[in-house]
Amino acid sequence: MPNSNTVFLLDFKKKLFVKEQIQSALFFPMYFSSIQLETGNIFVMGGIDSDKIVTNRVFEINDSLQMRTVNRMKVPRYSFAVALLRENYILVAGGCVQTVDNKKQFTN
Repeated sequence: MPNSNTVFLLDFKKKLFVKEQIQSALFFPMYFSSIQLETGNIFVMGGIDSDKIVTNRVFEINDSLQMRTVNRMKVPRYSFAVALLRENYILVAGGCVQTVDNKKQFTN
């Protein structure tokens, strides 16, 4: 799958998706997780980058569709669940990590 920084936003008034480009040289990893805050900002976390390495990077996309790196998770992972706990916390749970021998291992 090629790298991308394209998103599809749902226009509730028109009831259809609108294709937009994120304003960044960064690309979305595969198998990332994301969540939107009440402010409208979106956090994109983890995934597998273009070098097929599991990442712990966290990106923030603002309402102008600009993306920047904001933090790193303690453990690189992909295909995990996220939930918003109040406006101040994002819960990350489960998913997969790569082990030293490159085998998939599920997290607790």
